Amino acid sequence: ARLLADIGRSDLRRLRRLNPDSELIQELKTLCRDQDILLEEVTRLTNRLTACLKEYYPVALELFSRLTLPVTLNFLKTYPTLEA
Repeated sequence: ARLLADIGRSDLRRLRRLNPDSELIQELKTLCRDQDILLEEVTRLTNRLTACLKEYYPVALELFSRLTLPVTLNFLKTYPTLEA
């Protein structure tokens, strides 16, 4: 808040007003909304994968700290079971 106040005092004349209905702002809103939807989907799928691994392949959860990393996903594809 302090930074914004400082900018407002010193550079107010140089700042441009944004048009909330501009094409660029609308595109940014769409991209932000799409990103939020994708992040929610990643969270949902990660939670499902965690639940499945807890039940069927708990050692995989001990080996990797983050399930969304490519190395983790490649391991699970290569070794889908303990016997593999």
